[in-house]
Amino acid sequence: RRLLIDLTGVRNAWITPADVTYLANPATGELKSADDGTKGLIPVNIRGLYNVLVDFEEGQGAEEKAAVRARVLRTLQQNRNLCEDFVAIDDVRKQNFILCGEFELEPDADASEVKARILFEVQQYLAPAVGGYSLPEMLKKTRPDGSKYAIDEVFDGPALDHGFIPAEELRNAGLREQIRLSDIINLIMDIPGVRAVRRVLINRPGEAEPEENAWLVPVRRGAKAHLQVN
Repeated sequence: RRLLIDLTGVRNAWITPADVTYLANPATGELKSADDGTKGLIPVNIRGLYNVLVDFEEGQGAEEKAAVRARVLRTLQQNRNLCEDFVAIDDVRKQNFILCGEFELEPDADASEVKARILFEVQQYLAPAVGGYSLPEMLKKTRPDGSKYAIDEVFDGPALDHGFIPAEELRNAGLREQIRLSDIINLIMDIPGVRAVRRVLINRPGEAEPEENAWLVPVRRGAKAHLQVN
């Protein structure tokens, strides 16, 4: 993932095992890709095959995307392990969400600035960006627990052209499977100028307020959650 994200034109990338199953016929020693009705076939799950989802930088046309996709495939093939291969390289699908809320602001707060910060922070929560840091930036950077990176930790991983990518940020930038409303409330409360969150809701466009559980909103498997701003 680090090598792919380091490529120009790639914002983020995810590599997941491909679900590929063949059917083995013990009597003939053959593998079949589909069930032909033969009795005694044994399912065999194939390991070492992967699907790749790519989040392309915005503003790229079809030709530019094709060139980036070619660089992605070349990078994968140059760095794959033996007996591993890639089934498909696809664009990550976006799933839109809308945010509605009522907030009490501090008397001296700039409402436009607070709104912009809320939208930015919520989008970062839905789909965290992965940035490349210079060596001085990495040596100054601290983890959530306040500790700093040792020099050997900074250089752990492949050599990149556009800076270092901390392991914590890489893990946090996975595809989100659900949205926790409590997390969104907490991050909004930490924004300067916000005094209180009166009411907040995040949901898919065109849908009414969830009747079952508004606190946990699912995201489609393999999709990137995206905040739709009207």
